[in-house]
Amino acid sequence: MEAEFDTHDTKVDGDTAPDGAAIAEASPVWQAAVRIFTDVPTDDLWMVAKDYCNLDWLSMVTGCVLLEGEGNTVGTVRRCTNDGPDAWFSDEKLVEIHHETRSLTYQMVDSSFGWIEYRATLSVRTDYDGRNFLQLKGQQLPRGGSTEEVNVNFMRSAFGVFLTDLESKARTLQLSRSVAS
Repeated sequence: MEAEFDTHDTKVDGDTAPDGAAIAEASPVWQAAVRIFTDVPTDDLWMVAKDYCNLDWLSMVTGCVLLEGEGNTVGTVRRCTNDGPDAWFSDEKLVEIHHETRSLTYQMVDSSFGWIEYRATLSVRTDYDGRNFLQLKGQQLPRGGSTEEVNVNFMRSAFGVFLTDLESKARTLQLSRSVAS
């Protein structure tokens, strides 16, 4: 698994947040990206990835329900939960989906994490060498009471689990089809 990290982007005086509020002072944007390469065909990976409200394959999520929208369309809001010892929830709005380029972007609209303006993009691609890969990139604004290192490490870890579980589910579907043939 290859991990990338960049904190060079900043929001500066005069920029506005997505809700239209002015950002008063410069603040770094905490970012993380994880990419995994796989031999699973991109069509199989995208079949799993694009099913926005179906996360039954994701080990860190114990529930995912539709709150708003039609499931796989822009504006859809899902609630992801984990009812384990460190219970959490995250309401996530699908803000972009591009079937042609196999990517989707979502943002947290509410969560128990306390993250500010968290937004992530999932991509299914083939690189110039013909290798298929999954990539998840996310960013958030800093928040008091936490550090960049803690949040970026958490994002990297969660992204790694997400991508590995997605790839595993797509591989299972691929194997099921080949056995049925």
